Amino acid sequence: MKNRLENMSENFSIFTSIIVGLLGVIIGIADLFEWKLPLINVSKGPLSFILITVGFLSLGMGLERIIRFRRMDEQIQKIEQIIEKSSGGKHLRGSNEIYGASIRLLNEVQNQIRAIIYTNVPRAPEKWLETIIRRLKETKRSGSFARFVQVFALDINQISDEFNEKINQRIRLYEKNGVGNLVSISLVDMKSPVGFDVLILDRNHVLIGFTKFSGADQLQSAILFENQPHIADEFADWFDKVILPSVNKKIYPI
Repeated sequence: MKNRLENMSENFSIFTSIIVGLLGVIIGIADLFEWKLPLINVSKGPLSFILITVGFLSLGMGLERIIRFRRMDEQIQKIEQIIEKSSGGKHLRGSNEIYGASIRLLNEVQNQIRAIIYTNVPRAPEKWLETIIRRLKETKRSGSFARFVQVFALDINQISDEFNEKINQRIRLYEKNGVGNLVSISLVDMKSPVGFDVLILDRNHVLIGFTKFSGADQLQSAILFENQPHIADEFADWFDKVILPSVNKKIYPI
């Protein structure tokens, strides 16, 4: 529902810019040439040039946003198609399918769960978190001691109370279930966090998730590389050698 309202709001903003731009241009030209228009009192002067200028700017902004968002959608579709065809990745659509696939694979983890999330609020469902806790407990009993290393990329100076509350809830759950020593949570400071969420399971599976517009509270699309260790190895090394050294703050354990 929220995504639909955001789309409607974006479309309304775009078309409002176009309409205001057209009206500004028309009124400005009418003012410049002293045309008689119904309901509009015009008089030749500098105001006409201002109206024309503002009108063209508004019109240009509206058209530019239409083109930009259309190009973004086209680029995302091309990326999905290229990855799916060239690397054997499976395209997942919608949060239910995305988290369903990750939960299934989480049950197979033996050594390490790596995750980097670009969001201001943890968005994974409770079932996903419960699966991680259960799997950590299972590996602890078996002696393999799998670990969950999670990094959030966000503006550290703009952390919300909701983020802190949800993270604290998770920490309490980890400790209550006796797996707190198997979990770490860190932050990478990004003033304008933009990127793909990446989940790396052992060195066997990789899931790359993303939203299709800014502000979306759930993942909408993802590419899953299942049982592809040659790809998972690359991502695991990237996480260990690039993401972890970039950490600005460690939340847990302190």
